Amino acid sequence: MDAIAQHFGAIQTAVQTQNGSQLAQLLSCLAPSTPLPPQVAGVVQNAQYAEDCAKHYCGEPWGPIAAKQTCARVALDRGETRKAYDNVVSAYNGFLNAIREESGWVAPLIRTLTFEARVIAERADSEVSKRAKAANAHVAKPNETLRDVEKTLKKGFSACWTDRTGG
Repeated sequence: MDAIAQHFGAIQTAVQTQNGSQLAQLLSCLAPSTPLPPQVAGVVQNAQYAEDCAKHYCGEPWGPIAAKQTCARVALDRGETRKAYDNVVSAYNGFLNAIREESGWVAPLIRTLTFEARVIAERADSEVSKRAKAANAHVAKPNETLRDVEKTLKKGFSACWTDRTGG
């Protein structure tokens, strides 16, 4: 349990100190600042348990965001790109709700989450195409995930554009 407390505790500390750069590194799926301890990877096997642990250490609204980003990171490590994509988009939507109460300190995290959502969507589409090609099948809707993430990312751009916190 110590590794779990450390992982989510570091995220909570970054939130409490409003250290957006550190938070972006801790929540990154593609370029994490530290390796994920095996105990944490084990916890996220059960998404609800992961969210409960993250809420315990990080509180609302950051706990669910941290849990989903951690689940996405583990899914990517296991080659489950679609599962990672679903978690990243869910975390992104939760993040958009959370930043309504925050100021400019979250800008590094906005950049990281936006970039990674797009990259993971591209990877998911690429995997679908590769599987279809290997099976000698046709992809009915090429780049479907990328088109889907576009809608989500537009919400993020809109939130930034209409931000009036002055931070």
